[in-house]
Amino acid sequence: MVHKRASLGVQVAAALAAALLVAPPVTAASALEVERRAAAAPAPSAYSSLESARAAAGALEREAASAEDDDRERALALLEEAYAVRVHAGPKRQALRVIQKIERLHATTERLGVVSSSALARAADAYWRRRELILTGVDDTLDAGALRRHAVGYLARYGEDGWRDRELLAKLEIAERDWLRSCPRRGFLGLCVTWTSTAAPARAAANERLNQKSEEEIVAALRAQLRRSLAPVVQKQLEQRGRRFVPSSVFDRALAREVARALPKARVEALARLRSRKPAKTPRRCDELLGLPRERIVVHKRDEALAASARERFAELRELARRRFEGLPPDRRQALDAAFSKIELYSLDDEFEALLKERAFANLQFHVEEWRKDSGIPRWEKEYKAQVEAYNESRRRVGLFIERAMKLEKRYGAVVARKRDPAGVLLAASRTSAVALALAALMRGAMIPRALKREEHQYALCDDLVDQAAPLRKLARNGLTYCVDRATYFQFFTPASRWCEERLTRADPAHYPALLELFGTSRYY
Repeated sequence: MVHKRASLGVQVAAALAAALLVAPPVTAASALEVERRAAAAPAPSAYSSLESARAAAGALEREAASAEDDDRERALALLEEAYAVRVHAGPKRQALRVIQKIERLHATTERLGVVSSSALARAADAYWRRRELILTGVDDTLDAGALRRHAVGYLARYGEDGWRDRELLAKLEIAERDWLRSCPRRGFLGLCVTWTSTAAPARAAANERLNQKSEEEIVAALRAQLRRSLAPVVQKQLEQRGRRFVPSSVFDRALAREVARALPKARVEALARLRSRKPAKTPRRCDELLGLPRERIVVHKRDEALAASARERFAELRELARRRFEGLPPDRRQALDAAFSKIELYSLDDEFEALLKERAFANLQFHVEEWRKDSGIPRWEKEYKAQVEAYNESRRRVGLFIERAMKLEKRYGAVVARKRDPAGVLLAASRTSAVALALAALMRGAMIPRALKREEHQYALCDDLVDQAAPLRKLARNGLTYCVDRATYFQFFTPASRWCEERLTRADPAHYPALLELFGTSRYY
Protein backbone atom coordinates (compact mmCIF):
# COMPACT_ATOMS: atom_id res chain seq x y z
CA MET A 1 0.00 0.00 0.00
CA VAL A 2 1.33 3.45 -0.84
CA HIS A 3 1.91 5.77 2.08
CA LYS A 4 -0.74 8.49 2.23
CA ARG A 5 1.83 11.27 2.54
CA ALA A 6 3.85 10.24 -0.47
CA SER A 7 4.02 12.70 -3.35
CA LEU A 8 2.57 11.89 -6.73
CA GLY A 9 5.97 10.92 -8.11
CA VAL A 10 6.38 8.33 -5.39
CA GLN A 11 2.83 7.07 -5.87
CA VAL A 12 3.10 6.50 -9.59
CA ALA A 13 6.61 5.11 -9.30
CA ALA A 14 5.26 2.33 -7.10
CA ALA A 15 2.97 1.14 -9.90
CA LEU A 16 5.15 2.16 -12.82
CA ALA A 17 6.53 -1.27 -13.61
CA ALA A 18 3.10 -2.87 -13.96
CA ALA A 19 1.51 0.11 -15.70
CA LEU A 20 4.10 0.36 -18.45
CA LEU A 21 3.50 -3.28 -19.43
CA VAL A 22 -0.02 -2.44 -20.61
CA ALA A 23 0.16 1.27 -21.47
CA PRO A 24 0.97 2.33 -25.04
CA PRO A 25 3.81 4.77 -25.71
CA VAL A 26 2.79 8.22 -24.48
CA THR A 27 2.92 11.12 -26.89
CA ALA A 28 1.78 14.71 -26.50
CA ALA A 29 -1.34 14.02 -28.54
CA SER A 30 -2.29 10.84 -26.67
CA ALA A 31 -1.62 12.53 -23.33
CA LEU A 32 -3.93 15.37 -24.30
CA GLU A 33 -6.58 12.83 -25.26
CA VAL A 34 -6.21 11.12 -21.87
CA GLU A 35 -6.64 14.49 -20.20
CA ARG A 36 -9.75 15.26 -22.15
CA ARG A 37 -11.31 11.90 -21.29
CA ALA A 38 -10.63 12.62 -17.61
CA ALA A 39 -11.99 16.18 -17.83
CA ALA A 40 -14.63 15.45 -15.21
CA ALA A 41 -11.89 14.61 -12.69
CA PRO A 42 -8.46 15.47 -14.07
CA ALA A 43 -6.61 13.91 -11.14
CA PRO A 44 -2.86 13.39 -11.63
CA SER A 45 -3.19 9.83 -10.36
CA ALA A 46 -5.13 8.99 -13.56
CA TYR A 47 -1.85 8.83 -15.46
CA SER A 48 0.27 5.71 -15.82
CA SER A 49 3.51 7.45 -14.88
CA LEU A 50 4.98 10.72 -13.75
CA GLU A 51 6.35 11.33 -17.22
CA SER A 52 2.95 10.85 -18.86
CA ALA A 53 1.39 13.33 -16.42
CA ARG A 54 4.00 15.95 -17.24
CA ALA A 55 3.64 15.26 -20.96
CA ALA A 56 -0.12 15.78 -20.72
CA ALA A 57 0.39 19.04 -18.83
CA GLY A 58 2.82 20.25 -21.51
CA ALA A 59 0.34 19.44 -24.25
CA LEU A 60 -2.38 21.34 -22.42
CA GLU A 61 -0.10 24.36 -22.00
CA ARG A 62 0.78 24.40 -25.72
CA GLU A 63 -2.86 24.15 -26.76
CA ALA A 64 -3.72 26.95 -24.32
CA ALA A 65 -1.02 29.15 -25.86
CA SER A 66 -2.47 28.65 -29.33
CA ALA A 67 -6.02 29.41 -28.13
CA GLU A 68 -5.08 32.44 -26.01
CA ASP A 69 -5.73 35.08 -28.70
CA ASP A 70 -8.94 33.59 -30.13
CA ASP A 71 -10.69 32.07 -27.10
CA ARG A 72 -9.43 33.30 -23.73
CA GLU A 73 -11.97 31.29 -21.73
CA ARG A 74 -10.88 28.06 -23.40
CA ALA A 75 -7.22 28.95 -22.81
CA LEU A 76 -7.95 29.55 -19.13
CA ALA A 77 -9.77 26.21 -18.84
CA LEU A 78 -6.83 24.38 -20.41
CA LEU A 79 -4.34 26.15 -18.13
CA GLU A 80 -6.42 25.25 -15.09
CA GLU A 81 -6.28 21.59 -16.11
CA ALA A 82 -2.55 21.84 -16.69
CA TYR A 83 -2.01 23.48 -13.31
CA ALA A 84 -4.02 20.73 -11.56
CA VAL A 85 -1.43 18.28 -12.88
CA ARG A 86 1.66 20.44 -12.45
CA VAL A 87 0.99 21.28 -8.81
CA HIS A 88 1.56 17.61 -7.96
CA ALA A 89 3.56 16.22 -10.84
CA GLY A 90 5.86 19.23 -11.15
CA PRO A 91 8.21 20.65 -11.83
CA LYS A 92 7.21 23.38 -9.41
CA ARG A 93 8.83 26.10 -11.50
CA GLN A 94 6.57 25.24 -14.41
CA ALA A 95 3.52 25.08 -12.12
CA LEU A 96 4.37 28.60 -10.92
CA ARG A 97 4.60 29.83 -14.53
CA VAL A 98 1.17 28.33 -15.30
CA ILE A 99 -0.59 29.93 -12.34
CA GLN A 100 1.12 33.26 -13.10
CA LYS A 101 -0.21 33.08 -16.63
CA ILE A 102 -3.71 32.32 -15.34
CA GLU A 103 -3.48 35.37 -13.10
CA ARG A 104 -2.22 37.54 -15.95
CA LEU A 105 -5.05 36.48 -18.28
CA HIS A 106 -7.66 37.29 -15.62
CA ALA A 107 -6.11 40.68 -14.94
CA THR A 108 -5.78 41.67 -18.61
CA THR A 109 -7.56 44.95 -19.27
CA GLU A 110 -10.97 44.74 -20.88
CA ARG A 111 -12.99 47.40 -22.64
CA LEU A 112 -11.82 50.98 -22.15
CA GLY A 113 -8.74 49.71 -20.32
CA VAL A 114 -10.68 48.80 -17.16
CA VAL A 115 -10.59 45.45 -15.39
CA SER A 116 -13.92 44.35 -13.95
CA SER A 117 -14.16 43.60 -10.25
CA SER A 118 -15.02 39.96 -10.96
CA ALA A 119 -11.97 39.51 -13.18
CA LEU A 120 -9.78 41.17 -10.56
CA ALA A 121 -11.18 38.83 -7.93
CA ARG A 122 -10.37 35.82 -10.12
CA ALA A 123 -6.83 37.13 -10.60
CA ALA A 124 -6.51 37.53 -6.83
CA ASP A 125 -7.74 33.97 -6.42
CA ALA A 126 -5.06 32.73 -8.83
CA TYR A 127 -2.36 34.57 -6.85
CA TRP A 128 -3.64 33.10 -3.60
CA ARG A 129 -3.46 29.57 -5.00
CA ARG A 130 0.31 29.85 -5.17
CA ARG A 131 0.14 28.65 -1.55
CA GLU A 132 -0.49 25.18 -2.93
CA LEU A 133 3.05 25.13 -4.31
CA ILE A 134 4.40 25.89 -0.83
CA LEU A 135 2.14 23.47 1.03
CA THR A 136 2.75 20.44 -1.21
CA GLY A 137 6.41 19.86 -0.39
CA VAL A 138 7.65 16.37 -1.21
CA ASP A 139 9.09 15.82 2.29
CA ASP A 140 6.12 17.40 4.09
CA THR A 141 8.20 20.34 5.27
CA LEU A 142 6.52 23.70 5.72
CA ASP A 143 8.37 26.83 4.62
CA ALA A 144 6.86 29.34 7.05
CA GLY A 145 8.92 32.19 5.62
CA ALA A 146 7.63 31.51 2.12
CA LEU A 147 4.03 31.52 3.38
CA ARG A 148 4.57 34.90 5.03
CA ARG A 149 6.17 36.37 1.90
CA HIS A 150 3.25 35.07 -0.15
CA ALA A 151 0.75 36.74 2.19
CA VAL A 152 2.65 40.04 2.09
CA GLY A 153 2.74 39.89 -1.72
CA TYR A 154 -0.99 39.15 -1.90
CA LEU A 155 -1.90 42.14 0.26
CA ALA A 156 0.49 44.41 -1.64
CA ARG A 157 -0.95 43.43 -5.03
CA TYR A 158 -4.66 43.00 -4.28
CA GLY A 159 -5.46 43.87 -0.66
CA GLU A 160 -9.13 44.73 -0.31
CA ASP A 161 -9.72 44.36 -4.08
CA GLY A 162 -9.55 40.58 -3.71
CA TRP A 163 -11.79 38.31 -1.70
CA ARG A 164 -12.50 39.53 1.84
CA ASP A 165 -11.86 36.13 3.39
CA ARG A 166 -8.48 35.89 1.62
CA GLU A 167 -7.54 39.32 2.96
CA LEU A 168 -8.24 38.09 6.48
CA LEU A 169 -6.30 34.86 5.93
CA ALA A 170 -3.29 36.76 4.54
CA LYS A 171 -3.19 39.14 7.50
CA LEU A 172 -3.53 36.21 9.89
CA GLU A 173 -0.61 34.45 8.19
CA ILE A 174 1.62 37.48 8.74
CA ALA A 175 0.50 37.95 12.35
CA GLU A 176 0.89 34.25 13.12
CA ARG A 177 4.44 34.07 11.74
CA ASP A 178 5.49 37.22 13.59
CA TRP A 179 4.00 35.89 16.82
CA LEU A 180 5.78 32.56 16.55
CA ARG A 181 9.07 34.16 15.49
CA SER A 182 8.97 36.51 18.49
CA CYS A 183 9.62 33.59 20.84
CA PRO A 184 13.31 32.69 21.18
CA ARG A 185 12.53 29.19 22.46
CA ARG A 186 9.35 27.51 21.31
CA GLY A 187 7.55 25.72 24.08
CA PHE A 188 4.64 23.30 24.12
CA LEU A 189 1.77 23.74 21.64
CA GLY A 190 3.05 27.05 20.24
CA LEU A 191 3.33 28.85 23.58
CA CYS A 192 6.52 30.64 24.54
CA VAL A 193 6.59 28.52 27.68
CA THR A 194 8.73 25.55 28.66
CA TRP A 195 7.20 23.10 31.11
CA THR A 196 9.55 20.53 32.61
CA SER A 197 8.50 17.71 34.91
CA THR A 198 10.61 15.31 36.95
CA ALA A 199 9.90 12.50 39.39
CA ALA A 200 9.23 13.26 43.03
CA PRO A 201 12.51 14.28 44.72
CA ALA A 202 13.49 12.82 48.10
CA ARG A 203 13.34 15.34 50.86
CA ALA A 204 16.91 16.39 51.54
CA ALA A 205 16.21 17.26 55.16
CA ALA A 206 14.42 13.98 55.80
CA ASN A 207 17.21 12.00 54.16
CA GLU A 208 19.77 13.78 56.28
CA ARG A 209 17.91 12.83 59.47
CA LEU A 210 17.45 9.24 58.34
CA ASN A 211 21.09 8.84 57.34
CA GLN A 212 22.49 10.65 60.35
CA LYS A 213 24.27 8.19 62.67
CA SER A 214 25.11 8.53 66.32
CA GLU A 215 28.72 8.40 67.49
CA GLU A 216 28.19 4.92 68.97
CA GLU A 217 26.98 3.65 65.59
CA ILE A 218 29.99 5.23 63.89
CA VAL A 219 32.41 3.54 66.34
CA ALA A 220 30.69 0.18 65.93
CA ALA A 221 30.88 0.46 62.14
CA LEU A 222 34.57 1.43 62.37
CA ARG A 223 35.32 -1.58 64.61
CA ALA A 224 33.75 -3.96 62.10
CA GLN A 225 35.60 -2.33 59.23
CA LEU A 226 38.95 -2.46 61.06
CA ARG A 227 38.46 -6.14 61.97
CA ARG A 228 37.91 -7.00 58.30
CA SER A 229 40.92 -5.03 57.11
CA LEU A 230 43.35 -6.04 59.93
CA ALA A 231 42.50 -9.76 60.09
CA PRO A 232 44.91 -10.79 57.24
CA VAL A 233 47.67 -8.61 58.74
CA VAL A 234 47.37 -10.20 62.21
CA GLN A 235 47.25 -13.72 60.72
CA LYS A 236 50.45 -13.07 58.78
CA GLN A 237 52.21 -11.63 61.86
CA LEU A 238 51.37 -14.69 63.98
CA GLU A 239 52.59 -17.06 61.25
CA GLN A 240 55.87 -15.17 61.01
CA ARG A 241 56.40 -15.76 64.74
CA GLY A 242 56.44 -19.52 64.12
CA ARG A 243 52.86 -20.22 65.13
CA ARG A 244 51.58 -22.05 62.06
CA PHE A 245 48.37 -23.26 63.70
CA VAL A 246 46.95 -20.33 65.72
CA PRO A 247 44.03 -21.01 68.12
CA SER A 248 41.02 -18.82 67.54
CA SER A 249 41.23 -17.37 71.06
CA VAL A 250 44.81 -16.22 70.47
CA PHE A 251 43.90 -14.80 67.08
CA ASP A 252 40.88 -12.91 68.52
CA ARG A 253 42.96 -11.35 71.34
CA ALA A 254 45.67 -10.26 68.91
CA LEU A 255 43.10 -8.81 66.50
CA ALA A 256 41.32 -6.95 69.32
CA ARG A 257 44.66 -5.35 70.40
CA GLU A 258 45.33 -4.14 66.81
CA VAL A 259 41.79 -2.80 66.44
CA ALA A 260 42.08 -0.92 69.77
CA ARG A 261 45.33 0.71 68.59
CA ALA A 262 43.91 1.79 65.21
CA LEU A 263 40.45 2.84 66.40
CA PRO A 264 41.21 6.33 67.86
CA LYS A 265 42.86 7.59 64.69
CA ALA A 266 40.14 6.08 62.46
CA ARG A 267 37.45 7.63 64.68
CA VAL A 268 38.97 11.12 64.41
CA GLU A 269 39.29 10.82 60.65
CA ALA A 270 35.70 9.58 60.23
CA LEU A 271 34.25 12.41 62.34
CA ALA A 272 36.32 14.94 60.43
CA ARG A 273 34.92 13.62 57.14
CA LEU A 274 31.37 13.92 58.45
CA ARG A 275 31.93 17.50 59.62
CA SER A 276 33.42 18.47 56.27
CA ARG A 277 30.31 17.34 54.39
CA LYS A 278 28.11 20.10 53.10
CA PRO A 279 24.83 20.28 54.96
CA ALA A 280 21.72 19.16 53.11
CA LYS A 281 20.10 21.87 51.05
CA THR A 282 17.10 23.36 52.79
CA PRO A 283 13.93 22.96 50.67
CA ARG A 284 12.99 26.29 49.12
CA ARG A 285 9.85 25.16 47.31
CA CYS A 286 6.75 23.36 48.44
CA ASP A 287 7.19 20.38 46.13
CA GLU A 288 10.69 19.85 47.55
CA LEU A 289 9.41 20.11 51.12
CA LEU A 290 6.53 17.67 50.55
CA GLY A 291 8.35 15.31 48.19
CA LEU A 292 5.97 15.97 45.26
CA PRO A 293 6.84 15.64 41.56
CA ARG A 294 8.77 18.68 40.49
CA GLU A 295 7.24 20.88 37.77
CA ARG A 296 8.85 24.08 36.57
CA ILE A 297 7.13 26.54 34.23
CA VAL A 298 9.29 29.18 32.56
CA VAL A 299 7.84 31.93 30.35
CA HIS A 300 10.46 33.17 27.90
CA LYS A 301 10.71 36.80 26.89
CA ARG A 302 9.43 37.51 23.40
CA ASP A 303 10.98 39.91 20.91
CA GLU A 304 9.10 43.12 21.71
CA ALA A 305 8.98 44.48 18.15
CA LEU A 306 7.64 41.28 16.59
CA ALA A 307 5.24 40.62 19.48
CA ALA A 308 3.85 44.19 19.37
CA SER A 309 3.36 43.95 15.59
CA ALA A 310 1.54 40.64 15.98
CA ARG A 311 -0.70 42.01 18.75
CA GLU A 312 -1.72 44.96 16.57
CA ARG A 313 -2.57 42.63 13.71
CA PHE A 314 -4.57 40.33 15.98
CA ALA A 315 -6.59 43.32 17.19
CA GLU A 316 -7.26 44.29 13.56
CA LEU A 317 -8.19 40.72 12.73
CA ARG A 318 -10.73 40.60 15.55
CA GLU A 319 -12.47 43.54 13.88
CA LEU A 320 -12.31 41.89 10.46
CA ALA A 321 -13.76 38.68 11.90
CA ARG A 322 -16.98 40.55 12.74
CA ARG A 323 -17.77 40.94 9.05
CA ARG A 324 -20.39 38.82 7.36
CA PHE A 325 -18.80 36.26 5.04
CA GLU A 326 -21.59 34.71 3.01
CA GLY A 327 -21.76 32.59 -0.11
CA LEU A 328 -18.37 30.95 0.35
CA PRO A 329 -17.75 27.41 -0.94
CA PRO A 330 -17.31 24.73 1.76
CA ASP A 331 -13.51 24.57 1.60
CA ARG A 332 -13.12 28.33 1.98
CA ARG A 333 -15.74 28.41 4.72
CA GLN A 334 -13.77 25.76 6.59
CA ALA A 335 -10.51 27.71 6.18
CA LEU A 336 -12.24 30.83 7.46
CA ASP A 337 -13.63 29.01 10.50
CA ALA A 338 -10.14 27.73 11.28
CA ALA A 339 -8.87 31.31 11.00
CA PHE A 340 -11.51 32.56 13.45
CA SER A 341 -10.40 29.94 15.97
CA LYS A 342 -6.73 30.87 15.54
CA ILE A 343 -7.43 34.57 16.05
CA GLU A 344 -9.21 33.88 19.32
CA LEU A 345 -6.62 31.37 20.54
CA TYR A 346 -3.57 33.54 19.83
CA SER A 347 -5.15 36.46 21.70
CA LEU A 348 -5.94 34.20 24.65
CA ASP A 349 -2.44 32.71 24.57
CA ASP A 350 -1.00 36.20 25.05
CA GLU A 351 -3.08 36.58 28.23
CA PHE A 352 -2.11 33.08 29.35
CA GLU A 353 1.60 33.86 29.12
CA ALA A 354 1.13 37.16 30.93
CA LEU A 355 -0.73 35.32 33.70
CA LEU A 356 2.06 32.77 34.13
CA LYS A 357 4.65 35.55 34.45
CA GLU A 358 3.07 36.98 37.58
CA ARG A 359 4.53 36.13 40.98
CA ALA A 360 1.16 35.48 42.55
CA PHE A 361 2.41 32.87 45.06
CA ALA A 362 5.40 34.77 46.45
CA ASN A 363 5.60 35.82 50.12
CA LEU A 364 2.47 33.99 51.24
CA GLN A 365 1.72 32.97 54.82
CA PHE A 366 -1.00 30.64 56.06
CA HIS A 367 0.01 29.88 59.64
CA VAL A 368 -1.84 31.42 62.59
CA GLU A 369 -0.71 30.52 66.11
CA GLU A 370 -3.94 30.59 68.06
CA TRP A 371 -2.17 30.14 71.37
CA ARG A 372 -0.89 33.72 71.10
CA LYS A 373 -4.46 35.06 71.13
CA ASP A 374 -5.73 36.44 74.46
CA SER A 375 -2.41 35.57 76.06
CA GLY A 376 -2.16 38.90 77.86
CA ILE A 377 1.39 39.37 76.57
CA PRO A 378 1.51 42.43 74.27
CA ARG A 379 4.25 41.05 72.01
CA TRP A 380 2.38 37.81 71.43
CA GLU A 381 -0.88 39.64 70.80
CA LYS A 382 0.85 41.84 68.25
CA GLU A 383 2.39 38.85 66.48
CA TYR A 384 -0.99 37.08 66.40
CA LYS A 385 -2.65 40.12 64.80
CA ALA A 386 0.10 40.31 62.15
CA GLN A 387 -0.33 36.60 61.39
CA VAL A 388 -4.08 37.00 60.91
CA GLU A 389 -3.57 39.96 58.58
CA ALA A 390 -0.96 38.08 56.55
CA TYR A 391 -3.26 35.04 56.35
CA ASN A 392 -6.21 37.08 55.06
CA GLU A 393 -4.05 38.95 52.54
CA SER A 394 -2.57 35.68 51.26
CA ARG A 395 -6.02 34.17 50.90
CA ARG A 396 -7.22 37.23 48.99
CA ARG A 397 -4.26 37.21 46.58
CA VAL A 398 -4.55 33.50 45.83
CA GLY A 399 -8.31 33.77 45.38
CA LEU A 400 -8.03 36.64 42.90
CA PHE A 401 -5.38 34.82 40.88
CA ILE A 402 -7.45 31.64 40.73
CA GLU A 403 -10.49 33.67 39.68
CA ARG A 404 -8.57 35.28 36.81
CA ALA A 405 -7.24 31.91 35.68
CA MET A 406 -10.71 30.36 35.72
CA LYS A 407 -12.09 33.22 33.61
CA LEU A 408 -9.36 32.54 31.07
CA GLU A 409 -10.18 28.83 31.19
CA LYS A 410 -13.85 29.59 30.45
CA ARG A 411 -12.88 31.74 27.46
CA TYR A 412 -10.87 28.86 26.08
CA GLY A 413 -13.90 26.67 26.74
CA ALA A 414 -16.05 29.05 24.68
CA VAL A 415 -13.82 28.34 21.67
CA VAL A 416 -14.43 24.63 22.24
CA ALA A 417 -18.18 25.14 22.48
CA ARG A 418 -18.35 26.98 19.13
CA LYS A 419 -16.95 23.90 17.35
CA ARG A 420 -15.85 25.88 14.33
CA ASP A 421 -12.75 23.91 13.46
CA PRO A 422 -11.64 20.42 14.63
CA ALA A 423 -8.01 21.41 15.13
CA GLY A 424 -9.06 24.58 16.94
CA VAL A 425 -11.42 22.64 19.21
CA LEU A 426 -8.67 20.22 20.25
CA LEU A 427 -6.16 23.02 20.79
CA ALA A 428 -8.63 25.03 22.88
CA ALA A 429 -9.56 21.90 24.87
CA SER A 430 -5.89 21.29 25.63
CA ARG A 431 -5.55 24.93 26.70
CA THR A 432 -8.44 24.67 29.18
CA SER A 433 -6.58 21.83 30.86
CA ALA A 434 -3.22 23.60 30.56
CA VAL A 435 -4.54 26.62 32.47
CA ALA A 436 -5.74 24.51 35.39
CA LEU A 437 -2.65 22.27 35.38
CA ALA A 438 -0.26 25.22 35.19
CA LEU A 439 -2.03 26.97 38.03
CA ALA A 440 -1.86 23.82 40.17
CA ALA A 441 1.84 23.37 39.28
CA LEU A 442 2.61 26.96 40.30
CA MET A 443 0.85 26.45 43.63
CA ARG A 444 2.53 23.13 44.38
CA GLY A 445 5.93 24.56 43.44
CA ALA A 446 5.53 27.90 45.21
CA MET A 447 8.61 29.44 46.81
CA ILE A 448 8.79 29.21 50.60
CA PRO A 449 9.43 32.72 52.00
CA ARG A 450 12.76 33.03 53.79
CA ALA A 451 10.96 34.63 56.71
CA LEU A 452 9.33 31.27 57.50
CA LYS A 453 12.11 29.68 59.53
CA ARG A 454 10.08 27.14 61.47
CA GLU A 455 9.19 23.91 59.73
CA GLU A 456 5.59 23.87 60.95
CA HIS A 457 5.02 27.29 59.37
CA GLN A 458 6.44 26.03 56.06
CA TYR A 459 4.16 23.01 56.18
CA ALA A 460 1.15 25.22 56.91
CA LEU A 461 1.87 27.23 53.77
CA CYS A 462 2.53 24.29 51.47
CA ASP A 463 -0.30 22.09 52.73
CA ASP A 464 -2.79 24.89 52.17
CA LEU A 465 -1.58 25.52 48.60
CA VAL A 466 -1.60 21.82 47.75
CA ASP A 467 -5.16 21.50 49.10
CA GLN A 468 -6.29 24.38 46.87
CA ALA A 469 -4.51 22.84 43.87
CA ALA A 470 -6.33 19.49 44.17
CA PRO A 471 -9.67 20.65 42.62
CA LEU A 472 -7.76 22.31 39.78
CA ARG A 473 -6.03 19.06 38.90
CA LYS A 474 -9.40 17.29 38.87
CA LEU A 475 -10.83 19.99 36.59
CA ALA A 476 -7.86 19.63 34.26
CA ARG A 477 -8.35 15.88 34.09
CA ASN A 478 -11.92 16.34 32.87
CA GLY A 479 -10.67 18.62 30.09
CA LEU A 480 -7.92 16.19 29.11
CA THR A 481 -10.43 13.33 28.94
CA TYR A 482 -12.73 15.36 26.68
CA CYS A 483 -9.80 16.25 24.42
CA VAL A 484 -8.72 12.62 24.01
CA ASP A 485 -12.28 11.34 23.61
CA ARG A 486 -13.08 13.81 20.81
CA ALA A 487 -9.85 13.05 18.96
CA THR A 488 -10.47 9.31 19.27
CA TYR A 489 -14.14 9.51 18.26
CA PHE A 490 -13.42 11.51 15.09
CA GLN A 491 -10.05 9.81 14.44
CA PHE A 492 -8.50 13.26 14.15
CA PHE A 493 -5.22 13.53 16.01
CA THR A 494 -3.10 16.66 16.38
CA PRO A 495 -0.13 17.68 18.58
CA ALA A 496 -2.70 19.09 21.01
CA SER A 497 -4.50 15.75 21.37
CA ARG A 498 -1.15 13.96 21.79
CA TRP A 499 -0.28 16.39 24.57
CA CYS A 500 -3.60 15.58 26.26
CA GLU A 501 -2.80 11.86 26.03
CA GLU A 502 0.62 12.38 27.58
CA ARG A 503 -0.76 14.42 30.48
CA LEU A 504 -3.53 11.90 31.14
CA THR A 505 -1.00 9.08 31.22
CA ARG A 506 1.13 11.02 33.67
CA ALA A 507 -1.86 11.79 35.90
CA ASP A 508 -3.45 8.32 35.87
CA PRO A 509 -1.27 5.64 34.25
CA ALA A 510 -3.53 2.83 35.51
CA HIS A 511 -6.56 4.00 33.50
CA TYR A 512 -4.64 5.69 30.67
CA PRO A 513 -1.51 3.64 29.94
CA ALA A 514 1.08 5.01 27.58
CA LEU A 515 0.44 4.35 23.90
CA LEU A 516 3.54 2.65 22.56
CA GLU A 517 3.17 2.54 18.79
CA LEU A 518 5.51 1.11 16.22
CA PHE A 519 5.63 2.97 12.94
CA GLY A 520 6.89 1.21 9.86
CA THR A 521 9.00 2.78 7.16
CA SER A 522 7.61 2.64 3.62
CA ARG A 523 9.94 1.35 0.93
CA TYR A 524 9.32 1.87 -2.75
CA TYR A 525 10.94 0.04 -5.62
